[in-house]
Amino acid sequence: LALMRDRGVCADKVTYSSLFHACARGKVWNVALSLLRRMGAEGLQLDTITLTALMVACLSGRQWARALHVFGDGRVKPDTVLFNVALNACEKGLRWSDALRLLDEMPRRRATPDVVSFNTAVGACAGGLQWALIIGLLAKMHLSAVVLDLLTFNSSASGCVKG
Repeated sequence: LALMRDRGVCADKVTYSSLFHACARGKVWNVALSLLRRMGAEGLQLDTITLTALMVACLSGRQWARALHVFGDGRVKPDTVLFNVALNACEKGLRWSDALRLLDEMPRRRATPDVVSFNTAVGACAGGLQWALIIGLLAKMHLSAVVLDLLTFNSSASGCVKG
């Protein structure tokens, strides 16, 4: 960033998104959060793409709670992909109740749950040994006309066996 600034080139959202992805690959979530502060100081606002990249950087460093915090701070109107990253954070943090809350919140926020959304919620419930909720999610997928895939069946079976 300093080199860019020295050459008169301004960083933009694409620059920061790329930097957040680099932080994810390097598992340096703390650097990503520092870059977020710098981004704000430069007057740049997060959008769905940059927030997704930031959350992935947090998750790569096993900072699922931080990922959920930046998701929930209300700076960005979440889309399905962003909700799916938040659901992934819930799964990694064994926060099955939060995963179900987010899944229910998606339609109210004009985001359509897809097979990834449901599979991740199933995974969160499986991690929490909530087999009855897994059965409910399968029914909800059917009612929502979301096509179940192999991961759905495997995660559901695994979760039900454990629970």
